[in-house]
Amino acid sequence: MRVPGLPAGELATFIAKHLPFDRLYLYEPDRPLHVSAGPENRRAAYQMVLLPSGRRVPRRLAAIGDA
Repeated sequence: MRVPGLPAGELATFIAKHLPFDRLYLYEPDRPLHVSAGPENRRAAYQMVLLPSGRRVPRRLAAIGDA
């Protein structure tokens, strides 16, 4: 998901305040974010951290605004 001109972190904050979701994955501010919906609605948010190897790994965020 992406909204032109809106950083991914701001979009994630809006989603967290207004919509149900199961998991949300943030990448860089100018890249789309991934939102998963499901019956659990865990509201888990992760920052996808780029390792020196080029691999991305999820880091759990305490709150959406931490990104």
